[in-house]
Amino acid sequence: LSSNIPGDEICEGDNITFTAMPTGGSGTITYTFYVDNVVQTVGVTGNLFTTSALTDGQQVHVDVTDNYGTVSSSKITVTVHRRPITGTIYIIPNS
Repeated sequence: LSSNIPGDEICEGDNITFTAMPTGGSGTITYTFYVDNVVQTVGVTGNLFTTSALTDGQQVHVDVTDNYGTVSSSKITVTVHRRPITGTIYIIPNS
């Protein structure tokens, strides 16, 4: 399991895509993605899972299953930073 973001660090609300890349296995491969052990269905397409709803420290994992029921798992813990405040700050001097 890998992500498209170096270091698996994002800001709140940013998209991150996880890709399952099995080695071996036989026949049809199925992918089941989880966030903190809850099965994900939204944002899943084949071996890809995309989300913008993660919070700091959540763990994404995938189970890869082949025709024989052989399961391989992989996990990533994501660091989510608060989005920096942007805009103009006005300082009003004391009168």
